[in-house]
Amino acid sequence: MSAYQKQSITILATIGTTPAVLTEAVYTLVKIDKVRVQAIHYITTTEGQEKINIQLLNPKTGKLKLLFEDLDIPFNEYPTVEKYIPELNGIPLADIRNRREDEVFASTLISVLKKLTTEDQPPVIGLLSGGRKTMSAHMHSAFQLLGRHQDKMIHVLVSPEYEKPGFYYPTNDYKNQDSIIDIVESPYVQLRNLIKPPLNYDLPFNKLVKSAAERLAGSQSRIQSLTFIVKKKRVYINDNPNPIEITARPYSILLFFAFMNKKYGDIQNLSIVDIQQNDEYVHIFEEIYKFITNKKYHY
Repeated sequence: MSAYQKQSITILATIGTTPAVLTEAVYTLVKIDKVRVQAIHYITTTEGQEKINIQLLNPKTGKLKLLFEDLDIPFNEYPTVEKYIPELNGIPLADIRNRREDEVFASTLISVLKKLTTEDQPPVIGLLSGGRKTMSAHMHSAFQLLGRHQDKMIHVLVSPEYEKPGFYYPTNDYKNQDSIIDIVESPYVQLRNLIKPPLNYDLPFNKLVKSAAERLAGSQSRIQSLTFIVKKKRVYINDNPNPIEITARPYSILLFFAFMNKKYGDIQNLSIVDIQQNDEYVHIFEEIYKFITNKKYHY
């Protein structure tokens, strides 16, 4: 986590009935990794929220405010805290006990992460430690679909002797404070920039994952046909109804190779260097570029 030193980050957590995972994570990120937690967003159920209200948010005894004080965070720099409780048919979920409730939770998670990962937002740290195992699994899937290069997922590990009710973070009377809690980063494959055009993240979670899988499968398929709409710089691959739109130079290169393949047969081993060293090839490429842009190509 050293890459985040002195940066502002947002925590996104799923929380069940053991909210201590949140204070443990905040403590370690601020005290050990030296980040500034700008905001905390968490997704829970009504049962989880009851525990959070009692253990973390109680105005007098809540551990979250006490943690901020112990970390010497000025009052005007306290992280903002925002909760999300998924609803099914207008009723907040008390727990996640069936497939429909699980789908609603997953769709809520996608919606929240979509909001937090717009380009103007700070790095997001996803906390995998809280809630049911399916919550953590959905967090991982959500980050695969939406995570940016600066977004990370972590899991909190607590020394066995402190992994018990009543422990929230090492207060000043604990010995060896910095060795009680550890954070493990969970790497993931970032698909956000590989899937074009962007997915419709408003789809229900299962349909969203299916759509992503179909797009990725299609991107690995052998190209059977290319259809060029030259004046709009669009190209359709195989039967995909969604065109690829790219700028003039790469579009000209793609159209050049398609033309050469049509005229001369298989030219898959032809490189850019081969083109530059062949006057005929250079002339053909320049004419294609001029046809597309009405401009002369400048090297």
